[in-house]
Amino acid sequence: KTDIEIQFRYIDKLEVSMNQFWRFTLYSTLTSRYSKRPSNKDAATLAGYPLISSADPNAYPWSIDITIESSRLITFLDAPYHKIDVTDGSKSNIKSIKFKEGFKYMPNKNFVLLYSNELINEPHYTLSKSVLTNESESEINYCANVSFLPRMNLSKVDDAYRALLEDNNP
Repeated sequence: KTDIEIQFRYIDKLEVSMNQFWRFTLYSTLTSRYSKRPSNKDAATLAGYPLISSADPNAYPWSIDITIESSRLITFLDAPYHKIDVTDGSKSNIKSIKFKEGFKYMPNKNFVLLYSNELINEPHYTLSKSVLTNESESEINYCANVSFLPRMNLSKVDDAYRALLEDNNP
């Protein structure tokens, strides 16, 4: 049994949940989860893949280490389907998230992170910079996002979060 570590960074547009939260989803699989009928060739390939089960002693766990640097004070942060530890950063607009210690997390469900800040219902823009470096060169990419998300849900954040969990549709 060999441990491997895979790290990746990317910039992604955040979805909006309940008109009160930004939602980041880290998918636990890189392929389509559901399809109507795979071809015989695809079915044979898929049949050779190992199943991910927490009961399997050879199953590999995953870990999450996320840092959020928001433009304003972060007012809400939670992962509805995983237990997390949240650590305050050097400023009130920076938080770090890791899986709670003592649990073995299998990549058998998506990791969903919901957060909100003081700015969520105010028109604003975000400019992000990503630097990709390989052996011979560096490439700099920028991503701009303009947000106009009026406050249409007058619920308190905690009530909106409970409603979201009850709907099971974050």
